[in-house]
Amino acid sequence: TTFNAHGNVVTPENFDMFFDDGGELKGDVPSFDKLIFRGEFNAPVNHLSIDQPLEIIGEGAVFINMGVKIHSDDVKLDNLTFIADTASEDGSLIFVDGNSVDLTNLNVSYSVGDVEAVAIDIKDCRNVNLLNSIIFFESHVVNDSKVSVGIQAVRTGNVLMDGNNITTKLPCVYVDTYDKDYYL
Repeated sequence: TTFNAHGNVVTPENFDMFFDDGGELKGDVPSFDKLIFRGEFNAPVNHLSIDQPLEIIGEGAVFINMGVKIHSDDVKLDNLTFIADTASEDGSLIFVDGNSVDLTNLNVSYSVGDVEAVAIDIKDCRNVNLLNSIIFFESHVVNDSKVSVGIQAVRTGNVLMDGNNITTKLPCVYVDTYDKDYYL
């Protein structure tokens, strides 16, 4: 595989040069500090899995029914559009459990039915910034047995959310399964 012709630019046509069928960055990809995504990515994988420090920049990039899982420290997502009308396998469209992560200038539209779903799920990490983004989340759960949240931050420290436009449409459901330990 040669990367000279494409450098660090990922397009729908060369996506499989960079990522395997599970969304993992391939081992033979050079150690880029930054990947630039261009074009419309219509669910080539369920989600990208980022396991190393990396900056992902969008230049007109749209991820359709494809999320991102960030499992590394020092990751940046900037200027990406996410459009999803089906829930990812674990419900989270963007999942973060790495430290020092920046999510900036994102445009997120996540609309699901009666399923567990979280548009941006931040867990067990520190120093996460969610800045200058537009987030729309819509859910149609019929009871409170399923988590249905636009943004969730659990067991985190130093999370900054600023300059965002957040809109959610959630049904009015009776809260029957309240777990007081969850909220401690």
